[in-house]
Amino acid sequence: MNRRGYDSVVVGTGPAGWAIAGAMAGHGLRVALVGPVGPWRPTYGCWTDELERLGLADAARTTLTPVTVVGHRSHRVDRRYSVVDNEVLARRLSADASTAGVELVAEPVLRRQLDGEDHELLTVAGTTLRAASVIDATGYPPLLVGRPPRRRAVPMQTAYGIVARFDRPPAPPGSCTLMDWRPAPGVTSGPPTFLYVLDVGAGRFLVEETALAAAPAVATGELRRRLAARLTALGVEPLEQIAEEHVEIPMGLAVPSPQPVLGFGAAGGLGHPATGYSLIASLRSAGELATAVAAGRAAGETGRALAERGWQALWPSDRRRARALQEYGLGVLAGLDAAAVADFFDAFFELPERTWAAYLDPVPELGPIVHVMRRLFVAAPWSLRGKLMTGDVRRLIAGSGLRSA
Repeated sequence: MNRRGYDSVVVGTGPAGWAIAGAMAGHGLRVALVGPVGPWRPTYGCWTDELERLGLADAARTTLTPVTVVGHRSHRVDRRYSVVDNEVLARRLSADASTAGVELVAEPVLRRQLDGEDHELLTVAGTTLRAASVIDATGYPPLLVGRPPRRRAVPMQTAYGIVARFDRPPAPPGSCTLMDWRPAPGVTSGPPTFLYVLDVGAGRFLVEETALAAAPAVATGELRRRLAARLTALGVEPLEQIAEEHVEIPMGLAVPSPQPVLGFGAAGGLGHPATGYSLIASLRSAGELATAVAAGRAAGETGRALAERGWQALWPSDRRRARALQEYGLGVLAGLDAAAVADFFDAFFELPERTWAAYLDPVPELGPIVHVMRRLFVAAPWSLRGKLMTGDVRRLIAGSGLRSA
């Protein structure tokens, strides 16, 4: 039997796994990254300044401006938006990890067990990996991080789209339609959905119909029908379809409770409650978690003590409270009809950019989240204000720091 020992084993070979493995190895820890390796399929989008802040400007495949949001009114957003070049990002993260000494074990994990305070993982190829800490970066549903059972269905963000060359551009070349909430032609009922359009370069566009959060989830067939109706109304026809996009992201999940296995990326609750995105949050948070694990190892910690330190670094109390407020906001949005959703995003994107950008920040801060919610409530039309108070009051209480009697 092949047995190997490490300070930490990271399970999952997506962007989150490579990022945290490289960051920890950069602190001098012995790290293994475990899981099958292949190309990253999703189309990742983010604000360009988020990539620049991370020193990853070269990982932008295209940079788009202006960005348009349509509710009842059209809003021009001058903040640049980028489509991530997955191959460039993968090369950057894997090169950093390799230079730092990360050992890649390209085998699926079969099971995990505790041996005293240490973890033991067994791969399908029979390799046994022993480590002081294990980090699950396998996305959702996570492979190793435990979550409590839910009594209600998880609200899902679902989307269907195609990457294609069209007979005429579905949006101005070089631009991004972030959200167009006008109802698709022929849609008079059901959860509201929006059109998302990206110029992904080389004359190709991604056009996607998205349900932000719905339970039960909006089915792919319905999304496909709505997208086709939109394209017909726009007078555009795909000439060459290059790929299909299918998105299913659970929304509004509570942050996992501290437990012996650390979660990271979507497995650690880093998916943003308003967007579902977790890429930038993972890249930004890798340093925090790596520093905490390295400090714990220097102090001789292993097992539960080391995991507790890691969970606290990822989710300090104020960040958990900010997240609770964002989850409250998601609950409100999920209950709005199409007209009210358009009212909401009109009010949201008419706030100053620095204000609404704080709400969409991948790593939330409590003070700015409270400020945005107050500003939005004041700016909202009277018809919407009452609806903004219909969310899960338990989330509101948790975010405010109050406790019910």
